[in-house]
Amino acid sequence: MPHTVKYFMWGYQENFQLNARVEAESLFRRLDPEFEARVHVVGFLIQKREDRHPICVVPDDCPYQPSVFDSVPERARELGQYDSTKHGIHTHPIAQQRLEQSIELGGLVQAVHSAVGDRYDRSQWIFFTSWPVEVEGYRVLVILELNKAVYDRYYHLVKQEASGCWTMPFLVQRSLIEATASEFLKTCQEHLGGPEPGASFNVIKDYGELIRAAGKSMLDGPVLAGGRPDFLRGQFDACCTISTLRYEGAQCDGRLVYINATHPSLGSVDSQSCVK
Repeated sequence: MPHTVKYFMWGYQENFQLNARVEAESLFRRLDPEFEARVHVVGFLIQKREDRHPICVVPDDCPYQPSVFDSVPERARELGQYDSTKHGIHTHPIAQQRLEQSIELGGLVQAVHSAVGDRYDRSQWIFFTSWPVEVEGYRVLVILELNKAVYDRYYHLVKQEASGCWTMPFLVQRSLIEATASEFLKTCQEHLGGPEPGASFNVIKDYGELIRAAGKSMLDGPVLAGGRPDFLRGQFDACCTISTLRYEGAQCDGRLVYINATHPSLGSVDSQSCVK
């Protein structure tokens, strides 16, 4: 029996969504075997066409139907407005163009995130939204959902931004789970940006490498918060080295504490003492 797609964007959209969902479950069950993962795709038509839906979702029976995103285009335009007094000005025209485009796309991400968050009771699922990628005339985003009960078992930082020595705060990964979600969505973006996305079976090339990249990204957080960009990307390798060391022939069992050397709370602490 012939199969038709109601919300058509490109030929392999169902393959991509199915592969991404299956691989997301496999990926997160490496972190916890009880994780459940759901993957949905939403696309917004860039230029009006009579033979295309303005908003499409994959799969057709996605819990987030196009009507959920009706207000997104207008909201995205509001959130994606460039303001020179707020965002600054680049003298190089290419850098300025990239800045304005980044703000525009960021507005779309925020609008989609808000629409999804407002639509359903979030007590069961926590969700993450990818950056938009243009595919066949649509701006396409991937929505990843994880069951919240499992997510809440694990410690995560409260703050998601670190200022450090910069004027603008940086977003940091609050846990290994969030960092893995971010890396997974980046992988989806890369796949969507390639030729015929969904034509091949694999979205993730190497699960172990993706989780290692997530670990490196997570450990950038304390470095950014401490204002030490010279230590970026080195913390993960350092922790891996420490984890292999032994103390008097026995395995190590301890903790690492990241503290800014100028923090006032260190005034009464002997700099030579060990912190466990």
